[in-house]
Amino acid sequence: MSRIPRRWLLLALCCAGWPGFAGERPALRWASAVPREVAASSPVAFLNVNVVPMDAQRVLERHTVVVRDGRIADLGPAETVEAPADAEPIDAEGFYLMPGLADMHTHFGSDDADWEKDLFLFVANGVTTVREMWGSVRYLRWRDAIAAGDAIGPPGSMWPAPAWTALDVYEAIMAEAGVQGIKVVGHIPPRAGLLNVLAAGQYSIEHLYGFPEPAFSTGSLVTGVLDESRLKELAALIRDAGVWITPTLAVGLVSLDQVPAMLRRPEMRYVSPSLKRWLAHPLQRYPNRDLSLYEANSKLVLKVLEDRGVKLLLGVDSGFRYLLPGFSIHDELRLRVEAGLTPYQALRMATVNAAEFLGAQEHAGAIAVGQRADLILLQASPLEDVWNVNQRVGVMVGGRWLSETRLRETLEEVARSYGN
Repeated sequence: MSRIPRRWLLLALCCAGWPGFAGERPALRWASAVPREVAASSPVAFLNVNVVPMDAQRVLERHTVVVRDGRIADLGPAETVEAPADAEPIDAEGFYLMPGLADMHTHFGSDDADWEKDLFLFVANGVTTVREMWGSVRYLRWRDAIAAGDAIGPPGSMWPAPAWTALDVYEAIMAEAGVQGIKVVGHIPPRAGLLNVLAAGQYSIEHLYGFPEPAFSTGSLVTGVLDESRLKELAALIRDAGVWITPTLAVGLVSLDQVPAMLRRPEMRYVSPSLKRWLAHPLQRYPNRDLSLYEANSKLVLKVLEDRGVKLLLGVDSGFRYLLPGFSIHDELRLRVEAGLTPYQALRMATVNAAEFLGAQEHAGAIAVGQRADLILLQASPLEDVWNVNQRVGVMVGGRWLSETRLRETLEEVARSYGN
């Protein structure tokens, strides 16, 4: 894999299930001819597989997909594409192959001791790309280790982000970013507001706050009633400005009284002590409150944004409020489908849209010849039910194949290393 420019943090990974914080991994079903693990240096051929390319809402039935040197080298109907003699065959008849997922809003609370184990939680769940929304020198070390093949994970990115700045400071940040050729992402600074953010050319807006509130009767999604026509006006402004939005639904639906149950989830066994300490930090405290109206309103906002053509990403805000790396992305997907999106629309935000946002359409986000081999092999079609992303046969990261059996074994090794 070629080196990524230093302003990109390379951290692409993979994830597993967590519907309603259930935590139990689904039962396995697969053919006997699925290898346990294949190195990235070895070519692989997926045979008779149903391909979900994500370039459109379609399935290419009974195809052969050949991976060589970390890239998709050949792709076509099984009767026309012959697997190379030197390729490791994966009997994928009846299975579905889709691109790996991207979590486009993450926060790493890990330290240098256990970071690789925490990042593996993404890999173990089908997430092959992450966008880190903090900045730290240690993340560059991690990126370099991944790029060198010393840790699992393809490229991701790290972005500077404006916080609670005065308008003149915000404008200065944006002006200098333009001179330096840096794309700025983050919250809408309250002292700037939506219109100034759009005018300044901020590349993405994070979360569902700072812009939809004027469309609600009380100025709040927690207590207000939606004026849909007003929200459509705001959505049109964002769409026409070409600004991306990363809605993060799951993080807003956690209240303090849920924490004891979350701590008992089985996947907590795999979380490092440093990440657990960060999750318990006072900055992570939040009140108990009735979130039923907020949930309904957030879903309404998401549906209007999608229907009005706003460019959307899938982001979880993992690392906050007990949203664990990897596991939490499935809850985020479920919430988006509950909002009225199709599974394809929700999954597109985590694949094709993410690649477009990162300027990586030529080598990421879809299944096509020349694309990076970040793939998930599934037991059932994700276009039928988004929960099927949890029904993995295995994950390929940069051409390295890890069967679900191997992923689970590694998770157990991680748990034992922490005495769990």
